[in-house]
Amino acid sequence: MFINPVGTEMLAEQKRLKESAARQGRAAVEEDGAEVIVMGCTLESGFADEMSRALGVPVLDPVVTSWKFAEMRADMYSSLGISHSKAYGYESPPKEEGWL
Repeated sequence: MFINPVGTEMLAEQKRLKESAARQGRAAVEEDGAEVIVMGCTLESGFADEMSRALGVPVLDPVVTSWKFAEMRADMYSSLGISHSKAYGYESPPKEEGWL
């Protein structure tokens, strides 16, 4: 697994963030043989499609990916009764709050 942080100082300059992410993505594909790029920060949301076309590999948008994961988990719970692990203190919200 290859992780290369771009830096949060890029928040103010979206164009530079996009260019930096594209450079890092290109390096990951060409130098490390990456077959998919997983964007790790919501600051990088919105340009995954453009990067994917430019790099020739799938690029996962962090906002879309997190929403789809949440949707999948909700579907698994409602249709199969499968929920998150209860091990090590990760507990469900109280039923009286109406979440389950």
